Amino acid sequence: MKVIFVLLLLPLLIFSQTTPDFSETNLKKHLLFLSGDSLKGRFPGTPEDKVAADYIAGELLNAGLMRLNNVQLQSFKVITGFETGQNNKLSFDGIDFIPEKDFSPVSFSSDTSLTAEVVFAGYGFDISEEKFTWNDYQNIDCEGKWVLILRSDPENDNPDSKFINYAKLRSKVITAVDHKAAGVLFVTGKRVEKDDQLPPQSFDKIAADAGIPVISITRKTADQILIRYNDTMMIDNLENRICKSKMPFSFETDQILNGSAEIKINESETYNIMAYIPGYNLMYSDQYIVVGAHYDHLGMGGQGSGSREPDVKAIHHGADDNASGVAGIIELARAFSKISTDRSIIFVAFGAEEMGLLGSKHFVENLPVPKEKIVAMLNFDMIGRFEEKISVGGTGTALQFDSLLNMVSEKSKIEIVRSAEGYGPSDHASFYSENIPVLYFNSGIHGDYHTPADSEEKINYKGMKEILGVSFELLNQIQKGQNSLSFREAGSKTKSSRNNLKVTFGIIPDFATKVKGMGVGGVNKGGPADHAGIVKGDVIVAINGEKVEDIYEYMQRLSKLKPGQTAVVEIVRNNDKKILLIQL
Repeated sequence: MKVIFVLLLLPLLIFSQTTPDFSETNLKKHLLFLSGDSLKGRFPGTPEDKVAADYIAGELLNAGLMRLNNVQLQSFKVITGFETGQNNKLSFDGIDFIPEKDFSPVSFSSDTSLTAEVVFAGYGFDISEEKFTWNDYQNIDCEGKWVLILRSDPENDNPDSKFINYAKLRSKVITAVDHKAAGVLFVTGKRVEKDDQLPPQSFDKIAADAGIPVISITRKTADQILIRYNDTMMIDNLENRICKSKMPFSFETDQILNGSAEIKINESETYNIMAYIPGYNLMYSDQYIVVGAHYDHLGMGGQGSGSREPDVKAIHHGADDNASGVAGIIELARAFSKISTDRSIIFVAFGAEEMGLLGSKHFVENLPVPKEKIVAMLNFDMIGRFEEKISVGGTGTALQFDSLLNMVSEKSKIEIVRSAEGYGPSDHASFYSENIPVLYFNSGIHGDYHTPADSEEKINYKGMKEILGVSFELLNQIQKGQNSLSFREAGSKTKSSRNNLKVTFGIIPDFATKVKGMGVGGVNKGGPADHAGIVKGDVIVAINGEKVEDIYEYMQRLSKLKPGQTAVVEIVRNNDKKILLIQL
């Protein structure tokens, strides 16, 4: 009789856990190490990135977790920079210009050569809006030629410039190619930069070259070319004329320029770090919960890094973003390793989140367990600056999340601000696009975000403990086999646009694809692409007859479309080309 009573009581003891008192000492240890100067900002692919990965791997094992399928580091490649090659040349009328002094290839230049006439095309715009038009290509023939273009726009000092959505270098190159240009030369006018120096280079995190040579040149170099055609056509004069008149000014020359560009893309290895706690209930142990946080950050900052202070070359510590999240999941792992769970729990520190969720995307494409066995994903990104409230996103992605949160919040002293949407700017988005319920924990944005000032001494450790306490209670409910979760779509699976696009196809771009075209990483149910029959894995190669070779050309084509329009979209699916109509 006593034996029966004990057996009946055992499940109650196992699943009536008290919230652990999370160790501030442990949290601080993790934060100090991961955001310390010695790791130099944990930029993917660096030696310091590997040191961080090894530290996290060791701490997860020390916390009592096990390797999953005997693997703990899941490696993948990312683009981490570029360097100029040996075949960078520019010559004109017997003048050999000097690389890195007079000219330099742009990071997304194609490795190719061109000998052709030079055409000056102002700021390189071809804009046609209802209330605004500007065409630098009117009445000039660019086919097969170099096009010389001014950087920026005629309203450079105006933060609300009507040109701002068209002024990116990529956009200008795509427009030039649409006008059949065979090469592009960029020059910076004095209104933008007084010193006549080559601008600092930044690298794209997406491996997509422009298909033509793209070269930056100094004003002196440009003037040497232009004054041979007309000695009044100097860059200063041309820039002033356009900016004062607010009118395009372009012209053809008969000057022949010979140039070649060579860019070497550097790829480096980075990691997802994983370990797991096996479930102890045989009915549910083959079901998994993923608990994740990205561990990478911006390194030393600089142009193209994502820093909000791109001109500052300094360690970007990333204490809150996201050493705090990593510290949190390590200590959650430690707490759950001490109890028996129904479902298994996989803890993952993702790499290369700041590069476009590359680590979590690689993880969901190379899952260590069957996708249908993953019942939920909990993501912790920036939980170190708690001030009375904690934001929990994704609460609408499972029918049961709100009721579970209600149960947990009744016992909590902190305010939980809920957001139903499943998409968001962090790794949970990769799981939501696979129809997996997600929750996203965040303590809020702050002025130190993506700057060197995001440092450890500003972390609110007591606040972190509060957040982890709520997270523990919620995860403890989700791990119970009796609590099933039913996925539901909550908000678009597509990022909101920052380009003032008038329309959207309702797809998630596949930023990691290396094929020519714009890979489809996911499709928003009920959206235009879904109705047209586009599915995940398709590659968009043309819109309305205009080629699409990468995400940049896709956005450029999309910007021309209007609500109510029907777009003709050419896709490649399983090596077969198909034509689909998308009603916008």
